[in-house]
Amino acid sequence: AIPETILPPALKAAGGYTTAPPNLDLSADYKIVSRATGRFVDANYAYAFQASSHGGDSQRWELRPLSGGFYAMKSKRHGRFLTVKDGSAEHGARIVVTDDNSTTTEAATWAVVPVGEDDYALVNRRSGKWLEATEAAAEDRTLQQSDWHGGRHQLWGFAVAGPERCTEIEFAVTSIQVLKASNFGPFG
Repeated sequence: AIPETILPPALKAAGGYTTAPPNLDLSADYKIVSRATGRFVDANYAYAFQASSHGGDSQRWELRPLSGGFYAMKSKRHGRFLTVKDGSAEHGARIVVTDDNSTTTEAATWAVVPVGEDDYALVNRRSGKWLEATEAAAEDRTLQQSDWHGGRHQLWGFAVAGPERCTEIEFAVTSIQVLKASNFGPFG
């Protein structure tokens, strides 16, 4: 069960959530889609971001159950975990992927809170902040954590990932586009 202590008073007051575990098949891989942007959680070797569906393993996530109703979200592309950068508790902290052992690193553990029929909100164990999609109209935008406000930017859908895969070249192009959009490296 999801610990009620992590839920913000505004969510408790609004109702429409449950502390029961999410109704997700933990033997499946998932694509995680933002309800605000329609884009999917994606990752290169450093950062998590949102992008249009391309069928690659960088958009496939394994939910690993941990104690206390929390999960680690492991990328099928490179085996790295969805993590709050530097374990920050700050509003607006960026979401990255790390090699951290998710069973001991609270910044890489998340509660998946069912909100409504097929929507979920993800709260970070360490910070108590919620996964949020940024800039709804832009491609390859970053993900951040934020205080709970209950908007669609904090709601996510989980779709069972199909058998599609992308090539190494397609993955490299996606990574370069993210670096260009973020003004990192020699591409900015």
